[in-house]
Amino acid sequence: MDAKLDDILSSINELKTTQNKLVNAANEQELEAGNTQLKSRFDLFEQDYVSFKQRTSSPAYQIEILNELYDLQSRANNIIVFNLPEHNSENSENFLDMSQLKNLFSDSGLNFQIIKAHRLGKPISNRPRPLKVTLPNASDTFSVLRSQSKLHGSQKWPDIRFSSDRSAKQHESMSNLREELRKRRENGERDIIIKYIKGIPTIIYSKN
Repeated sequence: MDAKLDDILSSINELKTTQNKLVNAANEQELEAGNTQLKSRFDLFEQDYVSFKQRTSSPAYQIEILNELYDLQSRANNIIVFNLPEHNSENSENFLDMSQLKNLFSDSGLNFQIIKAHRLGKPISNRPRPLKVTLPNASDTFSVLRSQSKLHGSQKWPDIRFSSDRSAKQHESMSNLREELRKRRENGERDIIIKYIKGIPTIIYSKN
């Protein structure tokens, strides 16, 4: 947050300096036009800065941030497993899910205790529900996510996919990022993908 404020202030100060230079040299009509344009940009930056500062300093915003942090912390030890076959028998469902998970993790080169696992949502015909899995440590979730590549081309687990347990805000952010990716591709950009960089999903060029 402080870094963003610093960037905004730096941009404002830079625009002020440029504006002053133009004012001092505004003997020509082009320079006057340039000064007017810069002043408009400066006013927009200043409005954005004031708006951002007011929003981030409000108690409601700070509570929102704290709630998001607590939510993320509560999900840190969880992963979501997609496309793991689901059995119809309610009595044996959890036992069979745990048995499949142990085999899946073993085939992925992983060996740690599974605290609990349960299906998300109501049963769907002809499609297994996602399985939410709680592991002992947050570091275990990273191990599972990194093991995804080991399952590529697997005949036993061809459709399995892992995901972190995202909060509602993270889902919204990812949805917006996918929409941005779609629009950029429609506008002609090629070889761009979404990749996690230090845990943050980012649009990058795949050749990088």
